[in-house]
Amino acid sequence: MWADLLRLSVRSTPFALTVLGIVGGIGIYGLLHLQVDAVPDITNNQVQVYAYAPGYSAAEVELLVTRPLEAALATLPGRIEWRSISRTGLSLITIVFPDQTNIHEVRAQIVERLLSASDKLPPGIQPELGPLATGLSEAYQYVLRPRVPVSLTELRAIQDWIVRRALLETPGVADISSFGGYVRRWEIFIQPEALQRYHLTLSEVENALQTQHQLQGAGYIERSSQVLPLRTEGIWRTPQELLQSTVAQRHGYPVRLGDIGHVAEGHLPRYGALIQDTLGEVVGGIVLVRRGENTAQVIARLKERIQTLEPRLPYGIRIEPFLDREALIHRVIHTVRDNLLKAALIVIGVLTILLGSWRAGLVVSAVIPLSMLFALGLMSLTGISANLMSLGAIDFGLLVDGTVILVEAVLVRLPHMPNRIQATEEAAITIRQAALFGEMVVIAVYVPFLLLAGVEGRMFRPMVLTMVFALIGALILSVTFVPWVSARFLDTGESSFASTLQRGMGKLATWLFQGGIVRPWLPLFLWLTVLTGGLALFLTMDSVFLPELDEGAFAVETRLPAGTPLSRTIEYCHKIHQLLLREMKEAFSGAVAKIGTSEIPMDPMFVESADLILNRHSGSSYSRAAAAESLKALVERHYPGIFIGVQQPIQMRFNELMAGSRTDIVVRLLGPDLDSLYGWGERIASFIEGIDGVDDLARPLFLGTSQMVIRWKPEALRFYGVDLSEAQRWILAYRAGLPLRPFYSGEGWRFAVALRLASPPALPSQLLLPTQSGQWVRLEQIADVVYVPSYNEIPHAEGERAYAIGINVRRKGVLSVVEAIQRKIAELPLPPGYRVSLGGQWENYRAARERLLWVIPLMVLLIGGLMYATLHRFSAIFSIMLVSLSAPAGGVILLWMRDMPFSISAAVGLISVFGLATLNGTVLLNRYYALSTLSEASMRHALQERARPILATMLVAVAGLLPMAFSTQAGAEVQQPLATTVIGGLITGALFNLWLLPLLYAVPVRRFVSLRYGGTQQMGANQA
Repeated sequence: MWADLLRLSVRSTPFALTVLGIVGGIGIYGLLHLQVDAVPDITNNQVQVYAYAPGYSAAEVELLVTRPLEAALATLPGRIEWRSISRTGLSLITIVFPDQTNIHEVRAQIVERLLSASDKLPPGIQPELGPLATGLSEAYQYVLRPRVPVSLTELRAIQDWIVRRALLETPGVADISSFGGYVRRWEIFIQPEALQRYHLTLSEVENALQTQHQLQGAGYIERSSQVLPLRTEGIWRTPQELLQSTVAQRHGYPVRLGDIGHVAEGHLPRYGALIQDTLGEVVGGIVLVRRGENTAQVIARLKERIQTLEPRLPYGIRIEPFLDREALIHRVIHTVRDNLLKAALIVIGVLTILLGSWRAGLVVSAVIPLSMLFALGLMSLTGISANLMSLGAIDFGLLVDGTVILVEAVLVRLPHMPNRIQATEEAAITIRQAALFGEMVVIAVYVPFLLLAGVEGRMFRPMVLTMVFALIGALILSVTFVPWVSARFLDTGESSFASTLQRGMGKLATWLFQGGIVRPWLPLFLWLTVLTGGLALFLTMDSVFLPELDEGAFAVETRLPAGTPLSRTIEYCHKIHQLLLREMKEAFSGAVAKIGTSEIPMDPMFVESADLILNRHSGSSYSRAAAAESLKALVERHYPGIFIGVQQPIQMRFNELMAGSRTDIVVRLLGPDLDSLYGWGERIASFIEGIDGVDDLARPLFLGTSQMVIRWKPEALRFYGVDLSEAQRWILAYRAGLPLRPFYSGEGWRFAVALRLASPPALPSQLLLPTQSGQWVRLEQIADVVYVPSYNEIPHAEGERAYAIGINVRRKGVLSVVEAIQRKIAELPLPPGYRVSLGGQWENYRAARERLLWVIPLMVLLIGGLMYATLHRFSAIFSIMLVSLSAPAGGVILLWMRDMPFSISAAVGLISVFGLATLNGTVLLNRYYALSTLSEASMRHALQERARPILATMLVAVAGLLPMAFSTQAGAEVQQPLATTVIGGLITGALFNLWLLPLLYAVPVRRFVSLRYGGTQQMGANQA
């Protein structure tokens, strides 16, 4: 089959060009439809459910809202994890499902269960689903910048009813969460004296306003062959209409709302604010890109929409982004494109030199863009985005292995066979088995990584698939286009430099071989040294889950003491902005503080907490680590007592969505009693705080300030004749306001309306309440107003209450810090029913390590099977794999020499390079087993023959990875560990394949003795 295909490719121009056209067509389709992003989206498959419960404490939210919702959602099929947060006025539940789960079907099931649970919730509480978004969805964040002074209330109304509405129409946008400013509310202030004068109650006023402010259909009337709908219209259009509303009849005269109160513009209670630079408060929004969309295209469409919207905005408002992930995407893609271009040029140059023909270099170089086009087409068809990982680890040297073998075979035959078509045909058929073996081994190295799951699967599976797609494309081209173009383009010329280089490779192999015969202990000793050194470094070096991508911005979590009001947090954030932009103006170009919670509580925070988004100068003299340390030290020096945690926006969002915390490690104490959780949790935190490497230790805001609680006295209520329901309404109107039907402006904007008391006393205990006899009584006479400690939040994890401690790691590896934490916790005598679990990066690292333990044996079995099909000897397979262990050891050593921590990225490189090293060993031993006699001369000659392809393969693969290993551009830190381990492993693997493997082949001793003293020995099939 292969022979017929190759003959057809060599001789049929239409066939070869048709295949080339198909490959190119697939590639062009990919270029037009490919998704583009900065990094793979590693967010797990999750759904968030939230419910606002104004006026309820955290304990009441847990009891009345979170617990019923958890019970309704507990039996969802396929649920693998869930956690929740119960805070004052808010319940947030996060449910995680396996990656293969259809998220749309799950969301439909959740909606059904929420509808069935609605009757178990307090009146007025409506749970909602979070947007169909992921950790990378917050792709565009902006502020509204007017040219003339505009109130924050007016800006927020424009954001909600003009900007948000217009931008939601952008294809690919999941939702837009408004942030900052004041949400307008019309407030009706009632005079208590007027109520007493007209003998009215708040309940009567509330009911009158509720019944009057509504639209109602009244059927239809048939008239003159027409049907005329009949309806009543009683909605308010202006505050004046509201004041004219009749609330009661007294002595035959109407009592209007204007007789007992007045209407003024107010705002809803605030739970967040937005500050930009040193200008103070602003209004903005967070654009959420829908899951599965092309982020770059969505942002581009969004910017087009903004350009058409801005001329229509009042007050000359402009929409200015303060976090635009398109800039990060462009920087990262530029890095990938630059590295790939450099790698391609280096590989082409090296190959041209090694092959000794510029024509051969062009033939091989043509495979690189064509195979990449083919990979891009399949990426688009399978939904894989082009990002730092999917494209950043492509090694062109591995892609062209099969092509190089074919072209080299043709070049060898051309001097003796003037007919290029015949020479190409013979060469292609002769070396097809060897070339196919090499291509299959390279594919077998990567295929087992497709079994990776979890975070590491979402991170590396796109890279593996892209590499496999490119290898398949190169394989197709090597049996179709390459034979055709070789038969028509190659010639017999070879440079003298290439000949000299090839002779040098042969001499190097001969020198190693002869030295090994004289001193066999030397290569064995060095192999053992490399192996033990690599193992020792592997066991002792710092470990992280994944290298951190430099996003070009910091996300600084700032937390003031519990109970700090929003106004105080705004003041402090403003001062911190001024401090940073004054003292570190070389490092930062702008600052935005997001305080508290936005409209959509995907990232709920307290009003005493803020995220400072700091954009870094690209040309700053500060490194990322130095800027982070200086920033933290500066703020803590000027404002002691403020918690500061420094991360990056995407990194922090991933941590929060994946583990429920913004930090690298999460230590959770699980148990039933809140007081015990708090006590033991604080004890654990104090132990952890002293561990080397622990930084930014964040205790949860478990206990907050005291709450003011009104406890009614039943006897006093009866004695004074106070109606409890009426008294409850007066308390609600005292601060929050009694909610009424919304108000509609002439533009169609909808605003809340609330009933409030005019001139309320400063303290609720002094509030006067009406009695049934028409008299007034102070609240303190019929109720106890007490201060009680309260919980700010009550988190749940794995179905239990939890005390979560967040930790960021500096100067050490995550693994070593986790091990130290586990030793400390093991010393604690926790009471029965309480246990500690660790999450965050550590959990991801542990899960990835367990899955890699399955990947490694599978890869060894696949490669071993391919080796046995070629060598048919188990002893040879064992020898090759034993020598190839030097490859991952060399990768670890080079990683250590470059002062890089071990990571999952490096682990993938180590496993890959082990498989690649076995390929070179198989090429060498396969030549040895083809010898008819075994002697020093025959082995030396065979080694010289195989030294060129082994060293050439190593040099080309190393050359293809050099730009990634030593790049300093944006995103390079993610590629460097993988490229570094592969480079180090290829070098040591090739060295010991040429040096040690021939000596292992000469075992048993009688063979080695025969070689040592110049004898010969016949080779037989039984001498494996």
